[in-house]
Amino acid sequence: MSIRHPVIAHELFAWGQPMITNDTKYGLKAALFLAKNEASTIAQISDREALPTDALTSILARLERGGFIKRSAEERYSLARPADTIMVGHVVRTLDGPLAPIPCVSETAYRRCTDCRSEEGCEVRRVMRLVRDATAYILDNTSLLDMGAGRNARVVIDEVKMVLSMAPDRLAHPDPV
Repeated sequence: MSIRHPVIAHELFAWGQPMITNDTKYGLKAALFLAKNEASTIAQISDREALPTDALTSILARLERGGFIKRSAEERYSLARPADTIMVGHVVRTLDGPLAPIPCVSETAYRRCTDCRSEEGCEVRRVMRLVRDATAYILDNTSLLDMGAGRNARVVIDEVKMVLSMAPDRLAHPDPV
């Protein structure tokens, strides 16, 4: 039997680290803006999306290096490829790194936890692996086009529920999704 405690989001994150950094939040907003608009300057993106210009300059450079956006000789930015081919998960990884909540479940930056006696028997690792897999599935199957059209992975979430219900290493008695 699990006991659930209601927690208000701002209380949860008032002391801790947010799920994504501001750079990633700003990067997603900027990329989404570019998906919906013609080529734009940093000032235009910053003004329309209320993003800090200094941060946006660095973020756009990283997104350009990642192949998501391109910059013209006139310093105007646009998507480097169609919005339906740019997945949110790829943008998040480019700006924030691995999606895994703990290093021992990362597929790209695995590191054994120093305080772990047995990865195979670790209940925390088992649950965090499910969190990582579900997060990756949703973000990797949601494009900028989906995000901009308001299709924020509702179908994907239903698919995740189905996949998790069939997961061979799921917890013995999980709460219903």
